[in-house]
Amino acid sequence: MAITSRQRTKKLLWAVICLLPVSLQGCTKPSNNNINPFVTRYAAGDSASSKQEIQTAYDQSLANVYLAILGSELPRPLILNSYWKFLTTVNSRSSPEIFRGKLTSLGYFTAPTLTTIEKYCIANNPYLGAVIIRQQEIEEAAAPCAGKFNSFRIPIGYTIRGFVVPKSNNFATAIPLDVLAELSLKRRQITWSEINPAWPRRPIRWVFSSQTDFKNDLRILGITPPSQYLLAADYDRGFMNVSDHPDNLLFSPTSPSLSSLLRGAQFRLLPIQIRRNGNLIKPEPEDLEKYPKRLIRTVYLYINSENPNSCFMFNFADYIMNNNQQLMYENNFIPLRQNEISQALEQLRENRSRSYKGSQPLCSGYQVLLNPTNQPAQSTKP
Repeated sequence: MAITSRQRTKKLLWAVICLLPVSLQGCTKPSNNNINPFVTRYAAGDSASSKQEIQTAYDQSLANVYLAILGSELPRPLILNSYWKFLTTVNSRSSPEIFRGKLTSLGYFTAPTLTTIEKYCIANNPYLGAVIIRQQEIEEAAAPCAGKFNSFRIPIGYTIRGFVVPKSNNFATAIPLDVLAELSLKRRQITWSEINPAWPRRPIRWVFSSQTDFKNDLRILGITPPSQYLLAADYDRGFMNVSDHPDNLLFSPTSPSLSSLLRGAQFRLLPIQIRRNGNLIKPEPEDLEKYPKRLIRTVYLYINSENPNSCFMFNFADYIMNNNQQLMYENNFIPLRQNEISQALEQLRENRSRSYKGSQPLCSGYQVLLNPTNQPAQSTKP
């Protein structure tokens, strides 16, 4: 039977209406058949499973919860790399029946620190947690999110702000912070020789990363930010390109593992001096106690205790604490001290028992896994 122009228009209109809401709620055409786009009358006939079984599995996959964390760009690799190690460990210790169809990806949404705080610290926010890097004394001056909702916070590592020069710079030995602060007040280009008369009489070429609040970081040190500078698109690019000129001076989050991480980058980390002719303090973990607190940032993991899947985040945090040194060094951060790890683990256990006991599949799976009575018996054979 031929299709009339009116019928064709009606079908086209219905197709457009179906496509519009698919990104939000899906098409609402009143039909429960063939919802799975991967099952057709041809494919179903060749499948070992029945069409209904395939449809049921598809519906279950759509019911999985998407877990998301909010944070700045710097700790993104740390969280995602640690997450996959965590999942691998969990998966190796559990039977397929426990987690079948329940494991899910962890989304990491990037935002500047102040934006992260603003978006996360709203009641009923959709995030499972957040990662915030701040000065410890500023961060811990108030409860997480100023007590606006039930959120838990623990430190997981450190990062430090440091000064970096290319290897072609064979003269700079250290940066005296008091001298640099005094010279910056002149609001003009500073020459290397003004810091040390033995150094070249050439202007310093400042380099920063666009992903850091470098102006605020400099002001904390009493240094007036320069009006002229080079801006790298991300952290790694700043280190990779600092060798373009011997007079480049990069001010950025640093780590002793950077040299091995950024293979091929020609740079060296400069020690700092709090005062001219003072002791040299290297940006190394062993000198963290001596390093100026104004240059140290603590990495905090926030856990949304009101999220139905908060149990997942508590267990993930527990894994980070128990593998802190390895995970921090692998991902370009400085680990916590042992007493800090012990304290964080104790806080985790106390708050986990008070957290929302979620009924979501992922939480249920973890509860089964963590229950000792459900663990497989250990073999006594050698």
